[in-house]
Amino acid sequence: MEGLSPLDRFDLGKQGDHHEQEFWPLLSSRFPSYEILWRRLIVPLTNRIDRRFADGQDEWIRFRSEIPEKYERTAMAHYSVFYFLGRAAKRIHDEKPALAYPEDVFFLLGTVGDNLERFMKAMNDLGSDCGCKIYDKRIDQFPKGFDPFKEISDYRNTLLHDTVLGRGIRIERTYIPKWNVKPSDSPLHRVRGSWAKAAQLPQDDRISTNDLMERLVSEVCNLLETLWKRAVTVVTSQPFEQKMVSVTKLAEHLPLDLTIPVPSVPSASGTYRVLGSNTTHLDQPARSAATELEGFVQVPFGKS
Repeated sequence: MEGLSPLDRFDLGKQGDHHEQEFWPLLSSRFPSYEILWRRLIVPLTNRIDRRFADGQDEWIRFRSEIPEKYERTAMAHYSVFYFLGRAAKRIHDEKPALAYPEDVFFLLGTVGDNLERFMKAMNDLGSDCGCKIYDKRIDQFPKGFDPFKEISDYRNTLLHDTVLGRGIRIERTYIPKWNVKPSDSPLHRVRGSWAKAAQLPQDDRISTNDLMERLVSEVCNLLETLWKRAVTVVTSQPFEQKMVSVTKLAEHLPLDLTIPVPSVPSASGTYRVLGSNTTHLDQPARSAATELEGFVQVPFGKS
């Protein structure tokens, strides 16, 4: 739909929330379709397309009040995949080459997989509204023999639910047992319950946590890029755009006349003061019960 082309002016690294601005440099080259889908599906759900919020402050990134719940669920899953992936990539970037606490990264990567499931289901729900099929069963989305989340899940379960996994340290690098899809061939499965056995593993059966995490993040990004490209194809199709414009009341804002604010300058601490976070909002100061009752007005969430 030609009327939505102005959305392509948005830049995630400048007009995303502060988490997206922080993590995008780490992921942009490996997961570029996140930004494309963000422009065409997420931005139109927010006050970014409403000139009344053109000052670029926190409310600018919030959902418009008329957004249906199924679109909100999709946006939340979309964002959550990126958020947990970005946190994992940042943890690896900040701690390399030692990466002494791999359980933290595996928790984050495992949560990427959990939210990927939610995203695919939510996108299928949106697609079904306009007769567009996006994803089959999850197992069918992966190239044969390629599911990075199986390896991630096995490591996460071992590291977070078993006793502390035996590991080795050498020249500022941390080594843990390698994984294999077949438990009988997997050093991880053979030594997960014994520090003595872990200490006796030959070096060929160990892998540096940094090398392992870098590989897994790349594999996850490759998979997500494939899945997001498929979603972009559907979201930018005429049937989907027509349905979205109708049910999200986007038609009331067409033609789009966008004022995109100049991005904020990072403070000395490297954090951003404007464009807030999608996940947080400012609570109003506490007031006395009498004042609460006297001034109570029922308004939509997020409005004051």
